[in-house]
Amino acid sequence: MIAPIIVISLAVVALQSADPRPQDATAAVLAAFDRYDIVGMNAAHNNERQDAFILSLVRQPAFAQRVNDIVVECGKNSYQRVLDRYVAGEAVPIEDARQVWRSTSIRMCALSGFYQDFFPAIRAVNAGLPPERRLRVLLTEPPVSTSSADRDPSITSVVTTEVLAKHRKALLLCGVGHLLHDETRGTAVTAYETAYPGRTFVIGTHQGFAAFFDLDRGRELEARMRSWPAPSLVTLKGTWLADLDLPYFQWPFAKRMAGQSYAHLVDAYLYLGPGQSLTYERTPDSILEDGEYVAELSRRVGPVDVAGLRQRNQLRALFTADDIAEARRFAPGAEYVGVYEPRAGDDTAAIEIDFQKGVLAGRQARTDAWTPLVQTGDPSRFTLSTPGGTLTLEFEDRGGSARQLTVGGGPSGPRVTLVRR
Repeated sequence: MIAPIIVISLAVVALQSADPRPQDATAAVLAAFDRYDIVGMNAAHNNERQDAFILSLVRQPAFAQRVNDIVVECGKNSYQRVLDRYVAGEAVPIEDARQVWRSTSIRMCALSGFYQDFFPAIRAVNAGLPPERRLRVLLTEPPVSTSSADRDPSITSVVTTEVLAKHRKALLLCGVGHLLHDETRGTAVTAYETAYPGRTFVIGTHQGFAAFFDLDRGRELEARMRSWPAPSLVTLKGTWLADLDLPYFQWPFAKRMAGQSYAHLVDAYLYLGPGQSLTYERTPDSILEDGEYVAELSRRVGPVDVAGLRQRNQLRALFTADDIAEARRFAPGAEYVGVYEPRAGDDTAAIEIDFQKGVLAGRQARTDAWTPLVQTGDPSRFTLSTPGGTLTLEFEDRGGSARQLTVGGGPSGPRVTLVRR
């Protein structure tokens, strides 16, 4: 049942597609506005380099030449008039302007330092522009927002009525879950794409290959990106990035999205450096030391653990050990992904293990069909159905990256040990 194979063929088992072609991220994003009306990307989700890139982008002289509006997830839209006056340079007291970004009911937004830098940055940019070229910032948070899903209709409405219907162009700054081209689950973008198809360019951000963040598999993929400049932008379709299943990108992997391709959900991929180099954006002392605001925020969105936030500020890595463990929980078996090949002189088949449609799967080398692995009760023991029968797979190490795999062909079949390439 374990067929012979010429080992030299293993060199092309995985990731056979072309290498991506990195482009300067700033130039690529600006060029995207020549073809699209909306460019969407993540913001204010703890990634310090992501937010620094956005602040740098909006300060580029070419940005205001191509873009009219910036649509943001954070900020109650009831404050739109106040914000319009503030970013236009009118004499709005900072105490009043601050309510725009502090009135939010979204915990992430309320504790982020990004927006307290972002809104003044747009005001400063506008100060150097003629009135007809000044950037407008559009708020999308509805008066009552209890969940992320509540915000999708409001984002859709603002983008449709204030940007697309008026033939304007906008940078859309929202959590990427609101932006995906996801017809199955539905997002803010897919809701308006029914009327305005092909008008939105969605950018995902590299954050270290999710459940593979500190495993050999993740390090192997990071090595393929080592020569990429940071920041750079790449397209996914037709490249080895498109060959990777969704658990490589989603943190944590959402089971409801199993079977979808990341290359279909986003149009481009922003590379800001290796995952291990990305840093956490601290909660500013200006927030943590404002007792009145913290008390109000605790009343509005639940208890704010100031001591815990100060402790988190000391951990510079974007993802903690707990974050990584959570990603593993959503993609169990990530540590086993790899190609296991025979020892020298052994004439048995290699086994390839990877995620397919969100499920840990396997196949014998030189075959096309992936088959889901079936766990047998032991977290490191599975069965794999093949054309020749059912194999048992027992991985050596369940705590880290598995180094070898014992393959059995049933109670009376031979047991063969394969080693990870």
